[in-house]
Amino acid sequence: MAADSASPLHVLCLRTGGIGDVVLSTPALAMLFALDRPVKVVWASYSPKLELVAAAYPAVLPVALDSNASYAENLRRLEAPLDRIDLVLDLQRSARTMILGKRAAKHYNAPYFTWNKGSLRRTSLVLRAWFTPRSRFRSQLQDNQLPRQALMADCVARGLNAVGITTPLATPALPQATGSHTPLPVHPGGWLAVCAGGLHAGKWAPPELVAGALTAVMDALPSPPGLVFLGDAHDQTPAARVQALLPESIQVEDR
Repeated sequence: MAADSASPLHVLCLRTGGIGDVVLSTPALAMLFALDRPVKVVWASYSPKLELVAAAYPAVLPVALDSNASYAENLRRLEAPLDRIDLVLDLQRSARTMILGKRAAKHYNAPYFTWNKGSLRRTSLVLRAWFTPRSRFRSQLQDNQLPRQALMADCVARGLNAVGITTPLATPALPQATGSHTPLPVHPGGWLAVCAGGLHAGKWAPPELVAGALTAVMDALPSPPGLVFLGDAHDQTPAARVQALLPESIQVEDR
């Protein structure tokens, strides 16, 4: 059903992955806010990724989900922000978000759209990586027709088309946080941002490889930068393991 072009379009977006995954999903916001009509976006996620999106996009209404809460409780959180939702976009496509997204779509009588993240293929590759060096099937890892942010942008375009809006795919835009933060100290070589971990331990690269790569980069630069390690609680352990292997001459900050 086409939405009235004079009234705001109310869109619910779900994205509950790690920080990198959430950043890759922000082109969806670029597309929505570029429309020639007012848009109200409800973004449902977990902390601290939710705060990142809220700081970068003040027009977004953040809804905090709880991974330890029941589906009924999280659904109540999705039903509370607005009396109306015209479109539900599941940019995570996990079992949890598919259940929540479809239930929310039924509650609001809105269409539900998600994207093809190649979950089965990806899971099989992750399982194989536990037992086989990834270099043996590197070509399969790199065999991806479109970047993930482009696949999510396609999901948004299909969703908008379902409510009567045609839009070209937007150029991916990364968020720029506008909130206050503690600035990094001045460093003559600047700073190189590093995320050494991931949401699941199975995704962590061996700390020796990460430390070796960082050291090689630093040695190749005439004015080596400092390293600032980014992430949340999931990234602290792998970051500490990498830092323990770095030369003491390298200045390190944690954020």
